[in-house]
Amino acid sequence: MTHREKFANTVLIVWIAVFVLIIKLLIRADRMVSGWGGQFVIVYLPVKERYITGISPARELNACAKRYYSGHKKRILSLLNKLYIPYIDKDEVMRVRDPATIYPLDGEMQSHFNAEGYRLIADRVAAYIKDN
Repeated sequence: MTHREKFANTVLIVWIAVFVLIIKLLIRADRMVSGWGGQFVIVYLPVKERYITGISPARELNACAKRYYSGHKKRILSLLNKLYIPYIDKDEVMRVRDPATIYPLDGEMQSHFNAEGYRLIADRVAAYIKDN
């Protein structure tokens, strides 16, 4: 077995272990919240790169990141569906808004929302609570 194959196998084993831990954590959190009569809900907030191109000088990197994050989102939401855990998807907010308007343009907190972005997500969470 080559060094590259050994490394790939190690990475795969680590990812499987992480995935199992995530599943256990989600199940435990859901049971704990249900135990006190609440409802455990995930708010899915993927990184800014999923929505905005051109934030890196290397546009190919952004295209690659979009493909990666798109597949990552499908895997996460599929897992939540299989565990019967409801979620609020930020994409629903993004469909009606230009993503560039809800993130700061520069600074250390580029992947965090600006005040308008937080307001939009809060409105979506409040609507979910009202409807459920």
